Amino acid sequence: MKSRWTDIVGYFGERAAIAEYDGCLPRAEAEKQAIGETYDWLRSHAEPVAGIFGELLLAFRWRDDPELEGCCARLGVNHGLVGIWGFDAIVVDGEGYRPAFPSEPSRVAAILPVRERSTLIDLVACGINSQRHALRLGVGEVLGDSSIDDARETGSPLMVFDNIINWLRGCCHGAVILDWRHAGDRLDGVRQIVTRENTAPLLYGATRDCWPPPTINVLGLTEMNHAA
Repeated sequence: MKSRWTDIVGYFGERAAIAEYDGCLPRAEAEKQAIGETYDWLRSHAEPVAGIFGELLLAFRWRDDPELEGCCARLGVNHGLVGIWGFDAIVVDGEGYRPAFPSEPSRVAAILPVRERSTLIDLVACGINSQRHALRLGVGEVLGDSSIDDARETGSPLMVFDNIINWLRGCCHGAVILDWRHAGDRLDGVRQIVTRENTAPLLYGATRDCWPPPTINVLGLTEMNHAA
């Protein structure tokens, strides 16, 4: 799945860049065109995709649906964001979620991939209005694992956002903790963390056994987005 995921991300990025720089389209329009081209390419060159990979691709395709333009506007992420994510109608099922059946009462949520070293391991759904999240398989722990690794290796500050919507608005720089039970292990070795006031107490608690404990600085959301 790793190579296939990498191929799709690479193809999408290539088509978006061509549309933007060769086609002189605004970035948002270039991404919109690239979504359709990528989905059509998958349908013509690959066998049907099942499981969470297939669910992500469907959500990715529906991101281009004119009926969902209002969702993008409410998220405030309709410009300057490159990535494979989208929307789906979901039903919360226990602590997780599942795609809704046709005509079943449901809610629209943003669907994002949870990756572990470039491998797709789970999906996370985030409510457009509630900003609450639920996992598809229940194994995802963080969004932005590559940002955590970079901060650990370089000593640079790691931005930890308080929810997925704000992370999207920050162009997916930094991280979001999806499962606080494992946050300490995931953040061990990170020396500096920048976060919002409402998340700082959780981070202090999660990293109390890390050595050395990270320095935690509090910024406002506008400052974090600007830094991102």
